Amino acid sequence: TPRPRAAASPEEELAYARGVVARWTGPGGIEFGGARVLEVGPGFSLATGLLALAQGAASYRAIDRFDVLMDGAEDVHARIAAALGIAGRERALRYDLVTFPALPELPDAACDAIVSNATFEHVDDVEGTFRALRRAAAPGARMVHWIDGRTHTRPFNLRDPLSMYRFAPRTYERGLGFPGAPNRLLAEDYVAAARAVGWRRAEIVPDLELDAAYVDAVHPHLARPFRERPADAFRPLHYTLVATA
Repeated sequence: TPRPRAAASPEEELAYARGVVARWTGPGGIEFGGARVLEVGPGFSLATGLLALAQGAASYRAIDRFDVLMDGAEDVHARIAAALGIAGRERALRYDLVTFPALPELPDAACDAIVSNATFEHVDDVEGTFRALRRAAAPGARMVHWIDGRTHTRPFNLRDPLSMYRFAPRTYERGLGFPGAPNRLLAEDYVAAARAVGWRRAEIVPDLELDAAYVDAVHPHLARPFRERPADAFRPLHYTLVATA
């Protein structure tokens, strides 16, 4: 389960949130003006929601499987809202705990922008969750998810970012898996899942790719299901999935 975090300063949270939102509005092409925004798995704070509201979003709602909002989140949110010139709008933030992939709290066609940051690599049933989000998406809604495809365990995430693909499925699921463990999907798998449930123009916008020499060196040593896939499929490490309802 996610690690709890003590209250950070509003300045730290806002700086981090600006980087996240830049991924959505840059590679993702999200425009918040007038949009009803849904964020999946916001993590420790809802500063991203305050930035969306400051950029003209009509509403912001966050859903998560775990309640990990930082201690003192309300005070931090109020101070961030004041810094953004939208004092009082922090009371418009909505945060709900839901299950995946059912997402029973979401009404149909209720969202114009659906976003996440480093969340979907932890979702077990990606296709089912994309299907539920498709029902919640208004016509023309945009879905943008920034995904971290590397091994998450330190120090292997830096020294051998594909190390989690070395384990056979049974070993990984029974011996190394835990709720929220990386699902080991590749970039092309997210595209296929989105298209399978009706998202249009689903594509990957690369952020960071692995060096081909590293991938070629480790590919023969991956577990069989992954070794049978083309080596180039493992090169996207950080990327943004973009799709339209």
